[in-house]
Amino acid sequence: MHNGETAAEILSWANESPAVNAVLTRHFAGQPITEDNLSRWLQGGYAGWLEHRATEQAVEGLAVACGGVDEYTADAGPVPGHAAYSGSL
Repeated sequence: MHNGETAAEILSWANESPAVNAVLTRHFAGQPITEDNLSRWLQGGYAGWLEHRATEQAVEGLAVACGGVDEYTADAGPVPGHAAYSGSL
């Protein structure tokens, strides 16, 4: 949907994909992905992925604007929890 695909196009592609079917068989008794499944994912996982991507792009933009971040991150330690992405991609 990020590239303008319709739900019907995504469902057709996903449900015909051998890789997707292997996962569906292994974890979901071979049940196909439905419009309801896709809608839930769009509101949850996909929304989280878009947020993560926007954050990455913002950080990259700041790094470029600062001329790089190596000198600033050497002693910074781990990324704070509120800045790290904790969802699944």
